[in-house]
Amino acid sequence: MYTPSYIKKENQYTRGDEYMRDAQPYIGYYNMTAAGPFTGRVFDKGTSKELYNLEYVSSESAQTYIELADGTGHVTDLEFDDPIGVYITPTRDDYARSYHTIFYSSKK
Repeated sequence: MYTPSYIKKENQYTRGDEYMRDAQPYIGYYNMTAAGPFTGRVFDKGTSKELYNLEYVSSESAQTYIELADGTGHVTDLEFDDPIGVYITPTRDDYARSYHTIFYSSKK
């Protein structure tokens, strides 16, 4: 499989906090290709196994939900941060304009 040099990463190592294999955290060497991460220092079509992003799930039904969503190509809500509620007190200028503009940042 051809992988451009700007994507290809070989001889990478993970301590088990990035990827999983067979529903268990993967510890060891991996390589990155155009198709994603695989086991081994370099990609070998015969021996390299696909790795998946490490995900922790709290229940069997949640695991089923993730498997179904991934199988159909849908992005689960687990990919996003939960919204944070904020109460804003309008100022006199806001009342005079009849609206209030809220600026927010996704950075924490």
